[in-house]
Amino acid sequence: MRLFSNLNGLTLILTLLSTSQFFKINRGINGEEFHFEITHNMVVHFPVAFATGSAVFEILSFFRPNYSSSAKIMIGLTSASSLFSFITGQKAEENIMRTAKGKEKKKFIEIHGAVGITLLFISTLAFISKFFPQMKIISTALVFASLLLAFICGYFGGIISHK
Repeated sequence: MRLFSNLNGLTLILTLLSTSQFFKINRGINGEEFHFEITHNMVVHFPVAFATGSAVFEILSFFRPNYSSSAKIMIGLTSASSLFSFITGQKAEENIMRTAKGKEKKKFIEIHGAVGITLLFISTLAFISKFFPQMKIISTALVFASLLLAFICGYFGGIISHK
């Protein structure tokens, strides 16, 4: 039974990847550049989700200390996914700044990038501080700062994408 659920998930992923929307190439942008925009739009949700999960497990760890390892894993995933989002975002920024839409939203793009790199830095510090039990208060503050930064970054990303 478990094999079939894994196959169904794999089938769904392959179906989504094979749709024409995924491989659609905008006429003004070559395929490689458009791929980075799509990739960035796909991966940006992971830091927000992992930061939220990290904060939830951080709260739970106050009541049940065994949840602290889950918070550590989630903030580590926040850091890793923030790095991937930042890398793909740099390429997407280069591409969008060539358009009229990008030039209109330059200020929002700059804020979004600055908050994104700050999220990467803070979540990485939070992950490192999780390995030192004497830094519990600092690591907790950094986890919640990462959550706030992820939400702010998502807000500005939404403005760039949807307005």
